[in-house]
Amino acid sequence: MANDNYSPQRLADRAEIYDVMCRYCRGVDRLDFETLRSAYHEDAIDNHGPYNGTAEGFYEWVRNRHKTIPFSQHLLGNMLIEFSGPDDAVVETYNITFQRYPADARPSLEALLGDVPGDKDTAVDLIVNARYVDHVTRRNGEWRIQTRNVALDSTNMIEVPKAGFVTVDDQIRGQRDGGDILYTLRAQLGL
Repeated sequence: MANDNYSPQRLADRAEIYDVMCRYCRGVDRLDFETLRSAYHEDAIDNHGPYNGTAEGFYEWVRNRHKTIPFSQHLLGNMLIEFSGPDDAVVETYNITFQRYPADARPSLEALLGDVPGDKDTAVDLIVNARYVDHVTRRNGEWRIQTRNVALDSTNMIEVPKAGFVTVDDQIRGQRDGGDILYTLRAQLGL
């Protein structure tokens, strides 16, 4: 049997799996739980390090941990998709995550990683280098995460200067809710 990893169907599968990973990032970064749910099967399991359990429990864990975090950004890197069957794949995705923890969010960061640099009145930026090692399956014609394992490679914490954000007048600022410019544009275009 010929290798079909690059047949038109497999290329379409690869594009759909990439979209799953992007929906995950948008869901967490915008705290858009409908989009986040669309990345996981209902009975999925997430082994995220500090959280290990059902996808539904993971959504609540994110909601609680991120309520004091004003900024989160997940960047996807290398993604290797290996098909083990017509509807199963192992997907390794490198990622870098940037998150801002204001002074009042330090207890959340300390619970996550232990000691945090700087004084208690200082904000901290957390940079995480990790890999998602996922079992992704297709059900009812739709690819989603069945099991997620987060392999942590490194973390770095940087104190934020007291000046905080450097801004430019009239610059659009990202928001972690439906007020973000993304949702305005989507609504304007009927999405």
